[in-house]
Amino acid sequence: MSKIVLVIEDDVTIGCLLTQVIRNNLKLGCIQISDAESAFELLDCESSEKNVALIVSDIILPGMTGLQMADELGARGLKIPVLLISSNIKPDGNIAYLQKPFTIKDFISKVETLLTT
Repeated sequence: MSKIVLVIEDDVTIGCLLTQVIRNNLKLGCIQISDAESAFELLDCESSEKNVALIVSDIILPGMTGLQMADELGARGLKIPVLLISSNIKPDGNIAYLQKPFTIKDFISKVETLLTT
């Protein structure tokens, strides 16, 4: 199975747009879900965890936030890069981040950088 990008976005329109950009421009598989808890259900499947190359997540999500999800990934020992996106919250620290609204070009560039590091 090829590497996939997991998009966690509760706004269906934004999630669909990001998924289309990833599939059409980067030629990668992509799974779109709306909350962090569902991401962990997916990642709990051993084969899924090995195939997820990147997680793109909104910061503001129902239940667990994108920041909490990124912290939990680390606590579980999962070394999957995370790109957080938000229109109103900028995370502290060394986490990859894009401020909404962003251009498709900026999004693609950030995703490509994270996939090659």
